[in-house]
Amino acid sequence: MSSLLKIIPFSILNLAFLAIAYAQDCTGASPDCTPNPVESGTFGELITKLALIITEVSLPFVVFFLILAALIFVFARGNPEQLTRAKKIMWWAIIGAAIIVGAWTIAIAIDNFGKALTG
Repeated sequence: MSSLLKIIPFSILNLAFLAIAYAQDCTGASPDCTPNPVESGTFGELITKLALIITEVSLPFVVFFLILAALIFVFARGNPEQLTRAKKIMWWAIIGAAIIVGAWTIAIAIDNFGKALTG
């Protein structure tokens, strides 16, 4: 019972804040209007933009690790431990690139599916 009494005021405060804070179209509106900072009209557009940002940030790391693996291959000079290390780095860089591009593709597909459902 004591924990329920602690949860109820917290829940009421959260609902009050959610009711107050929402984004609106503020073109020609009053100065107390809260504009949409994300500039996404739908959830699908938001996910697509986030996936694009993550892809743009992550792919340079993939390129860096591929170049690193290539340099390790070159400087290994037949050392089996270094060759194994280079192969492992290259393999994980390729897997990472596939996951990143795949997630971006799935986000775009979900956005297009949602647009097709709405009209």
